[in-house]
Amino acid sequence: MNPGWRLVLQLDSPTRAECWRFADVSGIGPTHISIVAEETASGMVAERLFRRLLSAVSALTLRGATPGFCGGPRLLSCMARHEPSCQSLLVAVTGSHRISTGLRQLMRDWTLTRPQRSSVLPVLPAGVSPSAVLPHPLDRFIGLFINGPVESLAPDVLRAAGVGGGDFRAFVSYRRDDAADLAEQVHDELTRSGFQVFLDRFRGLPGQPFPRVLAEELADKGLVVVIESPLVRSSPWTLAEVGFARALRLGLLALAMPGGPQLRAIPAADRHTPSAGEWISAGAGGLRLRPSACSTAVDFIRNATPSTCSTGGSTSRTSSTARSPRHP
Repeated sequence: MNPGWRLVLQLDSPTRAECWRFADVSGIGPTHISIVAEETASGMVAERLFRRLLSAVSALTLRGATPGFCGGPRLLSCMARHEPSCQSLLVAVTGSHRISTGLRQLMRDWTLTRPQRSSVLPVLPAGVSPSAVLPHPLDRFIGLFINGPVESLAPDVLRAAGVGGGDFRAFVSYRRDDAADLAEQVHDELTRSGFQVFLDRFRGLPGQPFPRVLAEELADKGLVVVIESPLVRSSPWTLAEVGFARALRLGLLALAMPGGPQLRAIPAADRHTPSAGEWISAGAGGLRLRPSACSTAVDFIRNATPSTCSTGGSTSRTSSTARSPRHP
């Protein structure tokens, strides 16, 4: 591979054309991400997504390393596409109208020409039918919909590009007596968002000692989401999981429940605290989040870069969400 780059990030739209290359990005293979739009409105959306990705990838670079501006050819002619092992992703940001013949041909050519690991990711406005914008068979591509700020899609784009891994993996740590309902809700919402989630409903399997099961699951998942319920300090299991996460330098985030203590091992910036009005009773003294509030909590998890994580570790999102920064 060419030692002068590890990742190439490009933007091509009516509003702006730009290209940056990164040489010192940890934990990824050669990667090419090209964001393209052909309408002025979608071009502005594409530029916002590009800026978030630029900040996210910069967070992956080794300390002191800076990206280099690249003035070379873009799109199909980019140097990255001449690297056989490169994973090349075309992000096509569309409007609500049918795409042009030129963009249609680009999307087709992207997957038919080298490198072999080439893919296309359409990004469409919310509520738009893919078949109304993308001609067959392009309407069969798995895409993303802009249901809020387009910047929130950055982790999904990086995931599609295979930056640091192909999936999200999370371990939900909680005390059963007062957080079981919330833990189940968070588990389900994370799963719907594409995470692989471990929720320890039984606290170990018969015949397997706690440390072995815990270590295996934590090491595999890489991101620990701690539910700070009122009784969390009295749970030796949860405290042990937090300790393991710190020892292994894994990502460590908190979801704060009303009346729950804030664990000192987790910095305030790595904690999501829903407001009082976002909670509803789950019966028997338990609490759950309103659906919209649960989605917001999962968005926090998807977009956060825990300050507790190792810069060289294999954390789920810090590799796969791709370590997108919390507040770029």
